[in-house]
Amino acid sequence: MADGRGEPQGAGGPAEARRVVAGPGRGEVEVRRSRFLAELAPAATPGEARAFWLEVRRRLPEARHHVVAWRVEEEGRLVEHASDDGEPGGTAGRPVLTALRRHGLERAVLVVSRHFGGVLLGAPGLVRAYRQAAEEAIARAPLALLVPREAYALEAPYALWDRLVALAQRAGAALESPLYEEAVRATLLLPAEGGEAFLRQLRELGPPSPVLRPLGRTWRPGPAGSPQATSSG
Repeated sequence: MADGRGEPQGAGGPAEARRVVAGPGRGEVEVRRSRFLAELAPAATPGEARAFWLEVRRRLPEARHHVVAWRVEEEGRLVEHASDDGEPGGTAGRPVLTALRRHGLERAVLVVSRHFGGVLLGAPGLVRAYRQAAEEAIARAPLALLVPREAYALEAPYALWDRLVALAQRAGAALESPLYEEAVRATLLLPAEGGEAFLRQLRELGPPSPVLRPLGRTWRPGPAGSPQATSSG
């Protein structure tokens, strides 16, 4: 088995957005009686990706090879992995990983299972077949665009809550998972633009002003109208 792990990269890639797999995609290629069945799925961590690979192996025991590649997160960084699973080194896992890279996909695992047809394809033939099967699966998968949002833990008195909600709606901010206790607690996501101005307005709502605690950057689906692709194009 040949394995390759790319250098760890920043988990967000480009700061503006991240392209992720939102659901399963499948593709199939037949070359000289060998069938290549590709399955693409969301995976956030190496553990999730490995579990999906093992599940495909269990489901398709008759396949001779279960080639896998993934691009997922580990300790806040993007990591890559590819396995040829018994095929000649560099002819299988690397082309599948290259397809994920070409489309800029993260949080993704792609398994290509080969049912051997009795005819050797040679290294160039294997590379083409695995790459084509991977591309077929990507083309049929729903993809999504995630954008960075600055998050805060917010606590506000009930007397301010309605005004706070209206201000957030006008600014394009989001209030997630409100809890109605002695005060209202929620996760606040700043708007994509004008975050500092919104925070100033928020602090001027009191007295008493809402209490804010920074949580750092998180990733959420892009707003309506953003280029969330349903296929790779």
